[in-house]
Amino acid sequence: EPHYSLTLKAQTNGQVILQSPQLEAGCQVKKGDLLLQMEDSDYLSAVAGARSDLATAKLTLLEEQREASQAQAEWDASGLGGEPDSDLVLHVPQLEADMAAVVMAEAALASALKDLSRTKMVAPFDAIVVQRLTSPGSYLQVGTEVATLYSTDMVEVAVPLSTRDWENLPDAKTLSDNSWPVQIKG
Repeated sequence: EPHYSLTLKAQTNGQVILQSPQLEAGCQVKKGDLLLQMEDSDYLSAVAGARSDLATAKLTLLEEQREASQAQAEWDASGLGGEPDSDLVLHVPQLEADMAAVVMAEAALASALKDLSRTKMVAPFDAIVVQRLTSPGSYLQVGTEVATLYSTDMVEVAVPLSTRDWENLPDAKTLSDNSWPVQIKG
């Protein structure tokens, strides 16, 4: 049994525009190897839109901060003393709304960048490709199975042993000294 077995699935929608020659049954891949690239123009557009929205939200916040500062100066110059009857006079709720808009725009940009990164599928660990389920030109939807990978870092071998045979096994340290990483589970 492989240490890890994974059915790689698409996390975004798109057409396969590049598929690694290593994404074939029996081929070995290294962690981080690009296995598949999907068409990403819609995702690049979403990132650009999110960046624009964030810049607009930051500008609006700066303008509101300036207006709040000016409102505070005018209140102080009026000589009325104390606090105004409403937070609206000093632009407190407007500032809170604009700060929340910046936070929302930052989150939207992070989400758009994450979606863009998901158009590239990379090997999550050193593995052997057991099965490929897609082809160049295929249209993938979220959840579409792309390939099955088995890790190559370690295998688990189940050996049925009697109690007597189990007691005759050497200890794990002796086995590990022979350059084979061994874990014995009872």
